[in-house]
Amino acid sequence: MERMIKLNKLVTVEPVLFLHTVATLLEISIFQDLIRMKVCLQEAGVHNTSVCEHLDKYVFRSVQDSTVIWVRYYNVVLNGCGLIGCTYLGSWGDRFGRKIPLVIPPLGSILACINYIIVSTYILKGRVSLLLISAVITGFSGGSIAMAANSFGYLSDITTEANRTLRTVILEAMLFIGGTIGLYIGGTMLRVTGYSSVFLLEMTLCAIDILYILFCLKDIKPINESQPVKATNQPVEDSNQPVKDTNQPVKDTNQPVKDTNQHDNDSNQHVKDSNQSVKDTRGVCQKLFGIDHVLDMLKTTFKQRPQNKRKYILLVGIATTLAYYGLEAQLDLLYIYVTDDPLLWDQRSYSYFSGLNFGLCGAFLLIGLPLTYRWFQIPDALLGIMGTLSRGFGLTLLSLSTTTVMVLICPALFVFSEYAVPAARSIQSKLVEENERGKIFAFLATMQNVCFLTGPLLFNSLYPVTATFFKGFPFALAALFELIAAMIFGYLFKEFKRSPSLLTKIPLDTVKEEPVQTQ
Repeated sequence: MERMIKLNKLVTVEPVLFLHTVATLLEISIFQDLIRMKVCLQEAGVHNTSVCEHLDKYVFRSVQDSTVIWVRYYNVVLNGCGLIGCTYLGSWGDRFGRKIPLVIPPLGSILACINYIIVSTYILKGRVSLLLISAVITGFSGGSIAMAANSFGYLSDITTEANRTLRTVILEAMLFIGGTIGLYIGGTMLRVTGYSSVFLLEMTLCAIDILYILFCLKDIKPINESQPVKATNQPVEDSNQPVKDTNQPVKDTNQPVKDTNQHDNDSNQHVKDSNQSVKDTRGVCQKLFGIDHVLDMLKTTFKQRPQNKRKYILLVGIATTLAYYGLEAQLDLLYIYVTDDPLLWDQRSYSYFSGLNFGLCGAFLLIGLPLTYRWFQIPDALLGIMGTLSRGFGLTLLSLSTTTVMVLICPALFVFSEYAVPAARSIQSKLVEENERGKIFAFLATMQNVCFLTGPLLFNSLYPVTATFFKGFPFALAALFELIAAMIFGYLFKEFKRSPSLLTKIPLDTVKEEPVQTQ
């Protein structure tokens, strides 16, 4: 029984992120193939999907270029809407509790899947642009970026600064274990069952995720709230009101003339109540969707702090942004790159390779990093250096790859590539106050959305232009971004080593791992 209680304390938000990642990678593993198929049916003017597997060189080049454009459109819409969704969800977590921001992304995924199923079922009808409906829904609901950011915000509230890096690494590993499973299942199911079945499985996983959040995950309420103070004062005013009412009949008996105005008074009171109801509704909307959520996030990020911590917060944000550009190039262009000449992979080979890469990164994140951190106490900034250099080396080799063997070597270089993001989150959580973590993670999520919004505009625009002489140029450019990020982490490593007090450690016995306020 004690072991079960211990396990319950250790396993909190990890299944939430795991299930959502499996569902999301199921979608990613087949999504670009769905776009390519829809584009092929329009470009070639055929009514048989099997024709798209055997295209002549001219039509094939046209389909590839059009697919790149539509993927770019989709990502721009997705991440443009995601900028709004992630900003609000992060602030809601700090104000209203951590459960609400965790429920919304899987709910949005369910609605988006309904559109995917309709489009894929009637694949010979309708246009590619209908897929943008799902991009809008997923974007405004926050998507995987908001889910990850709010999961880390939840974890930061229930961990200490001493063990936060380790717990963050384990949670980060859920992204890659779930990603590996999702990619393998998606690639296999597509060949056997088709698009609709994969999207139906994604809906099922999201539904399970919502049920777990609602019934198995404790809610964490904000520590500093001004609203309860106002609420406690309100009954005092209400308690005095009946005293005035009890005296009213005495006045009425002495002054019968005023009784004739009682109906008018009741009507006026009804009007006042109606107006108050409208004001309350507006107040709720203002609390949820007011611009103050955005302003709070920006103030938290840019406000002056002791020991010049603002500078380090901004530097971590810049380094993380550059690291996200490398990830965006890898995720966005890999399918087009490996299915293009001279590699000419099929969708299954792409899914298996992506699953292999995710699996290796997840294994090194889940097993290798905690062991290294425990034995050698590697600082967060040094982990950031390892992560950015690892992705930079992998992207460099990928940009030069002309054979399948060269591409298969890349995962060996990518193995440390996912160390940078959990290191950045851990540093940020130690530089801000406890009630600011949701906002600071929302800022990182917003920057990730900016990268995923501008990345397709940059890399997908470069690929068709440079494909004739250097297909891997976008990967080489992303590798340069990773090198700059590594230099920033190097500077942070030097600063934190010189002034250890910048990252204050709280002893394990002074802070419990349970939430301060739960529901």
